Amino acid sequence: HVVDTRLAQLDRSVLDLARLENIHQVSLCAAVSATLGGLGVAAYQHGVDHKIHNFFAATFILAALLHFVFESRLECLAGLSSPLARYTRRCLVWVAGIMCATFLSHVCVEEVGSTPIGIGKLRAAKAEILTCLCFLVYLATYTRSFRETTLTLSVAYTPGIRVEDRGDPDH
Repeated sequence: HVVDTRLAQLDRSVLDLARLENIHQVSLCAAVSATLGGLGVAAYQHGVDHKIHNFFAATFILAALLHFVFESRLECLAGLSSPLARYTRRCLVWVAGIMCATFLSHVCVEEVGSTPIGIGKLRAAKAEILTCLCFLVYLATYTRSFRETTLTLSVAYTPGIRVEDRGDPDH
């Protein structure tokens, strides 16, 4: 919502707003895919079914990385944040991308393909953890935007509608 609001405030004569909005939409789709991947990782533990777990883990990592790539690109094209914030986020995306390539190479080439290429489980695990840390730091850079955002919860009460006793002693 914050990005949509900032895009709407841009000078339409200078920027290709439709292109920026398309980049943002792709970014949001990637974020939703990453969320579903994360839920799948939690639902299918590695010890129970490693193939399904790895599929969801790859979906989570790759979709999250795509989300950050597109959001970072959007910020650069539209100038939505400070140069320092854009540079920091771009660096985090690069580091996360390199680490992601490292541990996915281990999984795809060394584990699935049974071809040792010198990464190993420990280095792959470190790369995976560093990737996720980059994601967390990336999100933390939006602290200022999060402070500007408010969520409102509205509860409506309609008098005259009876709530039936369902055997709950507190009713």
